[in-house]
Amino acid sequence: MNPFARLAASPSHRLAKAEYDREVEHALMTGRAPIWKLERAQSFLEPDVASWRAMRAGDWRLALSLIDDMRDGLAELYERIPPVHRVRVVERPLTPYVCWEMHVLCAREAAGEHVRVVPADRVRHLDPLPEVLILSARRLYVIGYDECGAHLGGCRHTDPTLVRACERAVSELFACGEPLGEWFAREL
Repeated sequence: MNPFARLAASPSHRLAKAEYDREVEHALMTGRAPIWKLERAQSFLEPDVASWRAMRAGDWRLALSLIDDMRDGLAELYERIPPVHRVRVVERPLTPYVCWEMHVLCAREAAGEHVRVVPADRVRHLDPLPEVLILSARRLYVIGYDECGAHLGGCRHTDPTLVRACERAVSELFACGEPLGEWFAREL
């Protein structure tokens, strides 16, 4: 059974972007449970990130340089929060966003995040997969984006049975995913 399909019909609390950002930041800084993130979309808008803006402008040298500049801040962040496990689903052909994000994820992994890459073919039976962030056994967010990939906020789910089922599914995808370093060395 696909627990992600149950999320759309499950009761949730919708949060606008500012409220979502505050709530997630507070949970990250005060939580103790491992964090699980599932990313399925192949492109997002991140205009607040200088490196993303450089990538969008076609200046890959600057984009990569700005990612290097993020490393110290990422190291400090990962020292203060629980362990983060991310599953990144990847379609073929790779989008420019995914190529850029994989560089960001390498910086995140060097700072302490755990990242695995899963080919889209392996999850097609689960589609449409939502973008999911799990912060505890009672706190899962389906992250909302508009049709262009701009972040809109999220829906908080607190049913522990559903959250545990989704966490189990994400952890299984993580376990069968390829380590980011191996994928990156071969693909980029």
